[in-house]
Amino acid sequence: MSSKGQVVIPARMRRALGFKTGQALTIRQTGPSTATLSRPDQRDEIDDMLARVRGYAATQASDPVEALHRRRRRERSLADKKHGPRRP
Repeated sequence: MSSKGQVVIPARMRRALGFKTGQALTIRQTGPSTATLSRPDQRDEIDDMLARVRGYAATQASDPVEALHRRRRRERSLADKKHGPRRP
């Protein structure tokens, strides 16, 4: 590891793992002195987004899902008043 915290991954290993120049990588600590390096996939991004949403929701006094349902009902009601009831 360099003094700047940079880690060198040998070219042979980068090719074998399919890592590309400039690609984002995920490092996860797997033990006291070990880590796993991987390409972040869409699942990781979704999990991160859900964790942020859950964190935000925990700080709110109301249920965000119920708030969304109320908003949708209000929007439908306004649309029905403007254009008439929707047909099934």
